[in-house]
Formats: sequence, structure tokens, C-alpha cells
Amino acid sequence: MSHRYALEISGDFQTTNVDMRGPIPNAKTDPRYVDVKLRLTNRSQSPMSFTFNTTQRFDIDLVNAAGAVVTRWSQGQAFGDIVTTQQLPPEGSWDFEGQLPLFDPSFNWAPAGQYTISVFLTANVRPGAQSPLLFQIGLLP
Repeated sequence: MSHRYALEISGDFQTTNVDMRGPIPNAKTDPRYVDVKLRLTNRSQSPMSFTFNTTQRFDIDLVNAAGAVVTRWSQGQAFGDIVTTQQLPPEGSWDFEGQLPLFDPSFNWAPAGQYTISVFLTANVRPGAQSPLLFQIGLLP
């Protein structure tokens, strides 16, 4: 049996030790963000079409153990209402990256616990990747 498409998906979730004490600065350079990357590669012999309903191409979610989105990379950003279809050529790749804050939009820390970080395309087809994340809050030795 042959498949028409073969899409390779890889995600990169880089974190550092997170110190949850003190005020939360509103700066993208703060270590309380997770750097997330997504790469899509078309491993088939045919181009793949993706239709986007806005100018946004991807999103990143921080999801708690109950399945609720705690924060989203795109929150507070504006995207144009332009529908486009883009083709990913055979053996072609697209790279997406962003920084996800580890706190909600009102600058409250996500509480200690198990979370999942998901990065995905915002197209009619939503390939993506995810990674577990554990927050531990406590005093440093």
C-alpha cells in the first residue's frame, strides 16, 4: 500500500530551571519562558497543501493535567484575516519557533504540577508536537 503524503514532524522544547519566586517581569528574555520550535518536512513525492484562515501559521499551548489551556503563545497578538493556501514542496521544510510564557495573561504563575506543551500548525491540517513539563515550586538550597 502506498501513501500519498509522508509528513515528518519534530519539536524542540528547550527549558532551563525555573525559579517561580518573586515578581514576573514582562520581558521575553526572562528564563521563565520556554523556547519551542517545530519543523515540518514533506517526505513524499508530492507537494502538500495547507490552508490558513489568518496570517497566523502556528501556535503553542501550555495545557494543565485537566486538559485546560493555561496560556497560549498567540494571546495578545493580532493576526490578519487573510485566507491563504501554501504548498510544502517535496523534501521541503518549514520551521516555526516562539517563546511560551510559564504564566497566565494576568501574570499569575501556573501552579506546581504536570503540564503539556503543544506546538501545532493553525491550518486546515494541524500537525504538531508535544512535550511533558513538570513545575516544582520550592526554595532553592
